[in-house]
Amino acid sequence: MLDTIALCFVGFWLLAAGSYRHAKDAGTLHDARLRGGLKLLGTAVLLLALSGCGTQITGERIVRLLGAASIGGIALNLILSVRASAAFAPLRAVNRLAGRTRTSRSAAPAVRAPAYQAANSRAR
Repeated sequence: MLDTIALCFVGFWLLAAGSYRHAKDAGTLHDARLRGGLKLLGTAVLLLALSGCGTQITGERIVRLLGAASIGGIALNLILSVRASAAFAPLRAVNRLAGRTRTSRSAAPAVRAPAYQAANSRAR
């Protein structure tokens, strides 16, 4: 049962990394093909969890899968709500090694506003 929980956690983690909501934290914001691949891989891992969770295809297997998916999903939800950037650090490291992401931390470089704009914004 513990292996099924781990597989469900990894499957949901891959689905979250492929979603647009967490794409900035995962470092996959500018690569739509990578996000699609992560979603496909996450679905395959969840199907693998279904095949390895016990008995023949009966109600017991479905109950085990739903229980494991609930535990894995709740654990991932708690981690993503507290430290989403830390949860996707391994994926960002793999993307950096593969050369798929930019070297800068943000897509847009920081630009300083001229002094007259900053002075005008404070006066309002």
